[in-house]
Amino acid sequence: MSTRNVMLILMLATGIGGPLLLGQAPLAWTPLDNGTTTLPPVTTGENVPTVNIRKPTGGTPNPNTGQYSYSFIRSWGGGNNTPPPTITIGPTNANSPYAFRILFGGAFSLGAAGTQTLTMTVTDFSTPPATLSVVLTMEVLPGFGITSPPVSTLTARNGYVFGPLQVAAVGGTAPYTFWLTGNDWVTLGIELVGDTLVSNGPIDAIEGEYYSECTLRVTDALNQTTYRTYTVFVVPPMSMRPPVQHHGGSGHGAYHPPIGDWIEGVALEPIVFSWDYSEPGPMTFTLSGEPSGLMLDTATATLTGVLLTGTPTIGSAGQYTIVVRAVDSIGQVAERTLQLLIRARLSITTTAFPIVAIGENIATPITVVDGVPPYTFSASGLPRGISIAPVTGVVSGTVLEMPQSNIVISVTDSFHIPQTATMTVEFPIELMVVDSTLRAPQAVVDAPYSHAFAAMGGKNPYTWTLSGLPLGMTFDPATGTISGTPIETGYFTVRIDLVDYSTLAPQTFTTLAALNVSESGIVPPVIVSAHLPAATEGARYSSTISVTGGQPAYRFDVSGLPQGMDGSDGVIAGVPAAGSAGSYLVRIVVTDGVGQSTSAILRLVVSSADSTHPPQPGDTSPTRTALPNLVGGAAACSLVHGRASAAGVVVLLAIAIGIALWCVVRSFVAPCAFAWREASTQSVFDGRECGRHPREGGDPETTQRLDSRLRGNDVTLKRDATKTRAFSYVREGL
Repeated sequence: MSTRNVMLILMLATGIGGPLLLGQAPLAWTPLDNGTTTLPPVTTGENVPTVNIRKPTGGTPNPNTGQYSYSFIRSWGGGNNTPPPTITIGPTNANSPYAFRILFGGAFSLGAAGTQTLTMTVTDFSTPPATLSVVLTMEVLPGFGITSPPVSTLTARNGYVFGPLQVAAVGGTAPYTFWLTGNDWVTLGIELVGDTLVSNGPIDAIEGEYYSECTLRVTDALNQTTYRTYTVFVVPPMSMRPPVQHHGGSGHGAYHPPIGDWIEGVALEPIVFSWDYSEPGPMTFTLSGEPSGLMLDTATATLTGVLLTGTPTIGSAGQYTIVVRAVDSIGQVAERTLQLLIRARLSITTTAFPIVAIGENIATPITVVDGVPPYTFSASGLPRGISIAPVTGVVSGTVLEMPQSNIVISVTDSFHIPQTATMTVEFPIELMVVDSTLRAPQAVVDAPYSHAFAAMGGKNPYTWTLSGLPLGMTFDPATGTISGTPIETGYFTVRIDLVDYSTLAPQTFTTLAALNVSESGIVPPVIVSAHLPAATEGARYSSTISVTGGQPAYRFDVSGLPQGMDGSDGVIAGVPAAGSAGSYLVRIVVTDGVGQSTSAILRLVVSSADSTHPPQPGDTSPTRTALPNLVGGAAACSLVHGRASAAGVVVLLAIAIGIALWCVVRSFVAPCAFAWREASTQSVFDGRECGRHPREGGDPETTQRLDSRLRGNDVTLKRDATKTRAFSYVREGL
């Protein structure tokens, strides 16, 4: 056995603290029984024995316990990061001369050979406290053992050469002889060349992770033998895992996409590309095949992963095959291919509704492309009577008024981060002259006169053109007003042409108005009511026909009403029968007390009792458009009479009968004057054909030409070829 050296290092700090009390000994400490500060030497690998530490003397102990306060600073541990033994302070008996025991509880490893120290400090309870420090030393002698490789776990990489790794030993008597035992070294292809461990080629016989227990032995010159067992961890080649995407978002959407399913213009929730078994050191990354706006976040990359981030630019929608590639510090390559679908952003393709008339039913779907269905629709600014279905996006109902502004349509998709698209859509109302303004009041010859025509629908400002006025009267195209002093009498058919301000497809409207200029100033009756309120099947209905002018009392002849309704007393009333839903043209003829007559055709819409909206366009059920009775003969020729004697009345009656007979004969032997109304807008046109339809052929959707010989004017009706319109024609006295 080697000679053991014993060292004594005593560090005694005296005079530290306050002045001593009379008769009080200074603080002193001889901690070991041998009167020194040197612990017995130990050999690496041997357990360190327990050491008893004696109590200090002098100073001022704790008056309650008689103990002092201690602290420790240990400097040992050893070389090559070998952990030192664990020190545990054990108590002693109160009557014992020892203050405490040091339980080391372990052995020094080979790398800890040398001098180790432990500094102990004692503090008493005087004022101020006195302290004393003692340094214990221990000589750790080297034992015979293997010191290199220093760690017990060795790492080998499959596909790569292992080593070279130096082996070394300490203690014993040099020279040393090393050798390997066990078949695992052979299995791995690792051999000992001199004092170096190295593989005879790339390690390729192992798949996946592999752990092997391998033994290294050494013999010194005196044939002393020792060994050390190592765990060899075989690491597979670097490989990349399937990518992972953590979905956040608001959580309101119904569709949570798979990895690689995204929308252009929306920040990508990062996709994580990670790998295993990379060699520590610098990494390089490449990305190929990506859409514009996506990139690898190399700033936050680690040895085990990198993020794919960014926002796909607008217009980048499409299918992509992207490749993420990572290379570690020894050149290992790992890559992963991902199919990436970038969807186009949700958008609304409907830009305008078809032209509709007030009182008309519509059912127009809002068309949407891209995004993720199903969609949720909403709208603002819809006119009264119109609504949008939240699920289907169909805008439907009966148009009851002009819209106050453009319609704003919104649609939200079901992506897990919901996308919303909006579109401002025009809701064009069919251009027309308001019915009530066509009933121009009676004019009197040589008397000032003024009447303004009003229009609705289309887009302001309007362009008015008017012809057929009596002499002495003019027309203001900016305001649609006729004015002046007529100098001739008679019935005048005034043609009105109206064009709106729509820039893409201007609407046009042509109609006729009757103007009566009399000598006597007796005003014939005029029907003031411009429209009839809507009715509902099975619900009681009442609407009074408003009339001005003429001589009371009035007599009413109303035809074309649905079953269950009557209007002979001037009040259209009743309960529309079940199944009568539809659109009706109601003919109203009013005769005053002196035989003057006037007529009008008004629309009545009857809604179904089991629906919030009237029948929609495209319904298979027929539309009930009632054609009123024809009014011809004497009633077709409105007469204006003044007051007269009985004889005068007889003469006027004879004249009236003659005119009536003339109209009847004319209806068979010559073209008779009549007017026709388009069924939806109530627009009045004049024609001079009897015995055949006033159209010259073609469809009601295309341009219609009416042969009008009144005042030598030709009347042309133009309809949008994309609209399907129904026409009804009735005779009406002008």
